[in-house]
Amino acid sequence: MKPEKEKKIGGEEALPESSHHEHQKREDIHLNEILILTSVGGHREKITQTLKKDCDLNSIYISDINKTIEMLNRTKCGFFLHDWDPYDKLQNHQLHQRIAKMESLEYLCRIVFSTKLTYDIFALTSDVRIDRVITAASLQLNLGTEINAAKLSHKSKSPLEQKILAIHNQRVEYEQEKIDTFVDDYYANFPHHPVAKIEYANLRYRQGKLDEAEEMALGLLKANPRNTRALTLVSRILMKQGRLDEAFQVLEQANFLSPKNSSRLLLLGEVFYKKGDMDKARSYYKEAVGSDPENKEAVVAYANFEMDQENANEAIEFLQQQLSEEEVAGVFNNNAIHLVKEKKYDEGIKFYDLAINALKTDAFKPMIFFNLAMACKYKKDYRRALDLLNSALELKPDFEKAGRQRELLEKMSGKK
Repeated sequence: MKPEKEKKIGGEEALPESSHHEHQKREDIHLNEILILTSVGGHREKITQTLKKDCDLNSIYISDINKTIEMLNRTKCGFFLHDWDPYDKLQNHQLHQRIAKMESLEYLCRIVFSTKLTYDIFALTSDVRIDRVITAASLQLNLGTEINAAKLSHKSKSPLEQKILAIHNQRVEYEQEKIDTFVDDYYANFPHHPVAKIEYANLRYRQGKLDEAEEMALGLLKANPRNTRALTLVSRILMKQGRLDEAFQVLEQANFLSPKNSSRLLLLGEVFYKKGDMDKARSYYKEAVGSDPENKEAVVAYANFEMDQENANEAIEFLQQQLSEEEVAGVFNNNAIHLVKEKKYDEGIKFYDLAINALKTDAFKPMIFFNLAMACKYKKDYRRALDLLNSALELKPDFEKAGRQRELLEKMSGKK
C-alpha cells in the first residue's frame, strides 16, 4: 500500500495521527532576550558590546548546537542569533528545519551570520524562512540595525503566511479547503508576491492543473534558481507525470542546496518506491527519519513502507517507540480507511484490528469499532458488523451513528 494521508472517507471516521499541539502564549515570550549560538570565545565579545550599545536586549550564550532547541524552549527568548561558521553544515540545516516545524517556536525571530554568505545559507533561508542573514562584519558595524530589520521582517510576514499559520495552529484536523480558498483570493489580489506565487502554484498542482503549476514554478526558478520550494514543486509535478528520473535530478539539486530536509527525503523515497527500487526507497525513508526524528510524517511514511514490504512486526515496534498509542492507532485506522475506500476490505480489516490492538485505553475504541463494522458490512459479514457495533455502543451508549447502523443491520439480517 502506498503511504498516504487519509482523513475522512464516507461514513468512516479518522483518528488524528497527531493530537498534541503546543502553543506558546505570547505573554510568556521574553522579547527583551536573545539566545546566541556561537563557540566559546569567537564573536562573543563583539556581540556583547554591540548589544549593550545599540540594542535593549539581554544576551544568553550557548555553544552546544544540540542543546539549542531545549534552551530556546526553556528561556523563551524572542530572538535567536546563530553563528554559522563553527558548526557542521548539516547540523545547521537540521537545526533550522526542526525549528521551522515547531509550533512552540513559531514566534521566534531568527538571524544567521557567517564570515562568508554562501549559496546554501540563502537556499536554507528560502527553505525554512529565516528572518535575516548577515555577514560577521555586520556584528560590530550595525548589529542593532540588522536585528531591527529582522524584527520588522518577522512581524510583517505576508497576510498569506500569517493566515496559513493561523489555520494550521488552530485546527483540530487538517483543513486544506480553508487554506486553498484563502490562497486563491490572495493570489487574485497580489499576483506578483513571491509567497502568493508559490502557494498558488502548489494549489494548482493539488487541483490537477500541472501545466500551469509547472509554468509558475519555472518562472520562480528563473527569478531565483535557489528557490528550493519551487524545485520541490517541480519534482512533484514530474513524479505525477511519471518522469521519475527527472524528478530525482530536481530533488537532488534541491537536496544539494538545502540538505537533510526530511520532507524532500521522503519524496526521494517515494521516487524509488515508484521505480521499484525498494532498497534505495528504504534508505531515503530511514534517512528522513534520522534527519528529523520528531517529524511524524516521516515516521509514519517509513512505517507504512515497512508494512507494505510485509515487515509488519518491525513497523509496529518502530511506531510504538516513536508515537503515543493513540497516534499509532491513528496510523492504522487511517491506512484502513484508505484501503476500504479502494475496496480492499480484507487488508483494511487487518489494519483496523491492528488499531484496536494498539490501544490500551478505551477512548478511541468506539470509533475504530464503528469503522471496522462498516468494513465488515461492505463485505456482507453482517454478524461481525453487528457484534462490533454492539461493542462500540457498550463503550459509548450515545454514539448515534453506531446506533443507526445497528438498526439498519438488524433489519437487514431479519432481527427485531
